[in-house]
Amino acid sequence: MAWSSGSVGELNADAPRVVATGGLAPVIASDSSSIHEVDEFLTLDGLRILYEMNASPSS
Repeated sequence: MAWSSGSVGELNADAPRVVATGGLAPVIASDSSSIHEVDEFLTLDGLRILYEMNASPSS
């Protein structure tokens, strides 16, 4: 947790919005004051959207 808090602290001049993703996101976010939002499926949702955009239309 110190790594994520320290890394975000270095970037704090631009006030980034930090989103924790993945299955362990809630666990990590509960120990971090730098994480603003938790979305366990953000990456998977993005991959699904890309797949749907590039999939051949059904005949």
